[in-house]
Amino acid sequence: MNNIKQHEFGGSWTEKKLQTLQSYLKAYRIIFTKNPQARHFTTWYVDAFAGTGTRSNSDNPDNQLFFDVFSDDEMKSVKEVFEGSVKKSLDLEFPFDNYLFIESKKKHAQELEKVVEPYRAKIKKNIHVVQGEANEKIQNWLKNDFNQKTDRAVVFLDPYGMQVEWETIEMLGKTKAVDLWLLFPAGIGILRMMKKDGNIPEKWQETITKVLGTTEWKDKFYTQSFSQIDLFGQHQEETVCNANVEKIGAFFLERLKKAFHSVSDKTLVLKNTNNFPLYLFVFAAANERGSKPAMRITNSILGD
Repeated sequence: MNNIKQHEFGGSWTEKKLQTLQSYLKAYRIIFTKNPQARHFTTWYVDAFAGTGTRSNSDNPDNQLFFDVFSDDEMKSVKEVFEGSVKKSLDLEFPFDNYLFIESKKKHAQELEKVVEPYRAKIKKNIHVVQGEANEKIQNWLKNDFNQKTDRAVVFLDPYGMQVEWETIEMLGKTKAVDLWLLFPAGIGILRMMKKDGNIPEKWQETITKVLGTTEWKDKFYTQSFSQIDLFGQHQEETVCNANVEKIGAFFLERLKKAFHSVSDKTLVLKNTNNFPLYLFVFAAANERGSKPAMRITNSILGD
């Protein structure tokens, strides 16, 4: 995690994130348009949390855990980011062959249809808007529509909170054909659920395990120690949490390296105005051959 790039939340970070994604998409499509060895592949762009352009924060009542770290101005900035991501992917000089936009709310999916409809005639590409739960729809797409021998994809997972499950990440990695950009809720989600005293609600424990794909986090971030002797001469055992955003991020990147061929150690950190680190923006490439140019492009975009 020594190469973490830090940017303040708001204009500079949100623009940096969008620019990072768009720069990668541009370079990716140039390769698959002009490189004779790559252009025979059919390419997909998948945005699993596409929204309407201004995504609601009420998709899941549990999400309320996350939003109290944002000011009103910051929430406005968050929504503006999502408004730009769909159109930026469609406005590429060399568009993808197929687009898949997933949105959980029916009303939002209907609004998204209005946004993408003009592009169907403009760029003459297959643009699919699907309403439903992101993990389920991605897994259905992988099973039914994505051919790992003939297709290649960039998948953008940009949730507010803890919606992305490890099972989905693992399936994406197994294709050997997907590049992944993921906004990982290290601080806004994982860290805030890891109570200092270890007294974590069972539901939260299940959520953390679904996101990380293992229960190893319990032994990694919690230890037992003995406090002073009490009035009865007994040592009092207490639980100690040693988690922080950097350690959680390092743990997740190591997990990600087990699912994908290559993972960039250069990671953007999103902080709010109180300097609290919320998310890590991470990149992983599943294809062995394609991972070399993918990592060069990513590391060049993120810089030193």
